[in-house]
Amino acid sequence: MNDLMLTTLSAMQRDAYRLERVSANMANMLTPGYKRELVVEQLEAAAVPFGQQVTDGMAAPVTDEVTVDARRDLKPGPMSRTGRALDLALSGPGFYEVRTPQGPAYTRQASFRIDDRGELVDAAGNALMGTNGALTLAPGAVDVAADGTVRQEDRVVGQLRVLVPDAGTRMQALGGGLFVTEGRLSAVAEGAAGVRQGFVEGSNVDTAQEMVQLMGAVRHFESMTRATQMYDDMMGLAVRKLADL
Repeated sequence: MNDLMLTTLSAMQRDAYRLERVSANMANMLTPGYKRELVVEQLEAAAVPFGQQVTDGMAAPVTDEVTVDARRDLKPGPMSRTGRALDLALSGPGFYEVRTPQGPAYTRQASFRIDDRGELVDAAGNALMGTNGALTLAPGAVDVAADGTVRQEDRVVGQLRVLVPDAGTRMQALGGGLFVTEGRLSAVAEGAAGVRQGFVEGSNVDTAQEMVQLMGAVRHFESMTRATQMYDDMMGLAVRKLADL
């Protein structure tokens, strides 16, 4: 395939990927605790510099390649007051850890409840983890301090476990506001994050930003389509001219 066609096709594939990520963000605008995806393009240099390839007489020199990837924007979303004792929004960085049948997962969705066993769980029934394991509560009022300490009738039940991804750790969405990680997480630094009882955190998706990304991707895709069509027309004309000779 011609280099120009390969270049335009690669650009159109990146635009399509960007549109997928923007669509996912827009679909989760109202999902509590959702973290938007940011599309990042990187230029990966060829193993051998282009000039050296030409000097060495390579028939088809390998050029630099643009790659595209999605990363999570961990910026906190807006807070909304609910007044519900088991709505425990996180301000600042970090994630709660929950125990799922597949292993540990992480969330910023803040609406919890007490199940039949007395454990503090999320909407899907996954146990919310404290620093010493799952938290078991008795019926009655619950008080949660900003540092995550859980008390009932002046008795300390435990402390919520809040973790932050280490540098380079990737967060992969499972759905339902849950994430798993490819890498390590560490306990959040003291005072860096706080628990706000009676609040929930909204999505950090900014509609205006997503619309700008959407329009930019669509327009770029259309321009690449026009370039491809123009090149195809030129090649067709050239073939016809050659046929007339």
